[in-house]
Amino acid sequence: IPDTSVDYPVVWTPEKPEHYLRRDFYGNSASGGTPFLDGRNQAQAKGQNLILYGHNMLDGSMFKPVLQYLTPNFQVTHEDIYLELDGIQYHYQVIAALETSTRSPVYPYTDLSDSTEMEDFRAALLEETGVGAIPQAEGYLTLSTCNNQGGNSRVLVVAVLVGKQEI
Repeated sequence: IPDTSVDYPVVWTPEKPEHYLRRDFYGNSASGGTPFLDGRNQAQAKGQNLILYGHNMLDGSMFKPVLQYLTPNFQVTHEDIYLELDGIQYHYQVIAALETSTRSPVYPYTDLSDSTEMEDFRAALLEETGVGAIPQAEGYLTLSTCNNQGGNSRVLVVAVLVGKQEI
């Protein structure tokens, strides 16, 4: 996320989805872990709601800056998110940020390749966020981190895929 400290490698281990929850990129023990892609996702942007999990660290690292999306104007000045997968840089634009819980209706949706799933996801997102409309897109990105309250409280930032380029 430009102009923030969120600039990390993302790992994906579908056979052990939370393997990097408390491990660094090299597999060593680390309280901050490494941001990781939901194990139900495919490592592709199209037809997916890519859910990336990262810790909200007290020292301001990892996904701590994501909480700023809850403050006025931050979304406007930080609407762009970039994710690199397999030599392609995907450009996303933030459409919503919300405080929720681990039971958010957004979490079940990862594979959006089916048009019914896509519409159900957009309807759940519309209801959960209260925004005026959810843009139709080839893919979505959801950043998930713990809220400052801890427990089951979460902050989600949802973005739509708007472009891509080879790197």
